[in-house]
Amino acid sequence: MKKQVPNILTMANVLTGMVMMPFIIMGNVQMALLLLSFALLFDFLDGFLARLLDATTELGKNLDSLADMVSFGASSGLILAYLISESMGITFPPKDFSQPFWIIGLLVPMFAAIRLAKFNVEEQSQHFSGVPTPANAILIFSLWFLYENGKRLDDSIWLKLQEMGILPAFWIGLSLISCVLMVVPIRLMALKFKGFSWGANRFRYVLIVLSGIFLLLFQSLALPFIFLLYLAMSFLSNSFKAEKSA
Repeated sequence: MKKQVPNILTMANVLTGMVMMPFIIMGNVQMALLLLSFALLFDFLDGFLARLLDATTELGKNLDSLADMVSFGASSGLILAYLISESMGITFPPKDFSQPFWIIGLLVPMFAAIRLAKFNVEEQSQHFSGVPTPANAILIFSLWFLYENGKRLDDSIWLKLQEMGILPAFWIGLSLISCVLMVVPIRLMALKFKGFSWGANRFRYVLIVLSGIFLLLFQSLALPFIFLLYLAMSFLSNSFKAEKSA
């Protein structure tokens, strides 16, 4: 029975991702962010308990990637499709294909699928090429949140982008950049722990502590910076390993 506990949490991740979809379509960023938090929690706990209970299975590994595809890949693509449509003054979901630019946002789940397949292939390593799907989702969700909260301000950067007519290009560009980041052949730090020793996870622990401090100090404004912090810690980790092996 204990081997099924991580799978139950993975299924909770899938359900959370599915419940998230209607709120994204309605533009309810607060509920979507809350559900993303639960999805991230379930994603962490299923792997944590699988190792703690010695319940790691091939089924669980593949199930975890499929859950991430829903909660982090599909949801991110749906958000970007929504934002592209809204910035162009198009009702979302669209009624036809007369202005199909929103489809560009849906490229993100396609590349998330490639990223997760690579994750399964490379899972013996503590480092993987490309940005993890959950990290990419955090970036997209946080920018959506900042957009929704800032677009009503007179001096908002979002309003300036809209007045300049380049806000749709921003969201389209973010979609394409996200696709590239998930599959680019650059070694980045895996977010999942394979043990709990300090030596093997020092940069992960530092990332968690600094992220917590950023969130306490800056709340939602910290999220894009946490993403940049993750990239910085990945490069530091790579440099440390290169020096150690030299």
